[in-house]
Amino acid sequence: MFGVFPITEPIHIYSLDGELREATFSKKLGDNDYLAEYDGVNCHTI
Repeated sequence: MFGVFPITEPIHIYSLDGELREATFSKKLGDNDYLAEYDGVNCHTI
């Protein structure tokens, strides 16, 4: 999905009832598994 990090993309955030927000992906952890930052908080994304 991504090549060079960090990458900022709009994503749907489950805890915000699926609202679309900008997040910055900083690292790939596995297949379809990433570390991202949203609003100053590091998040595990799938």
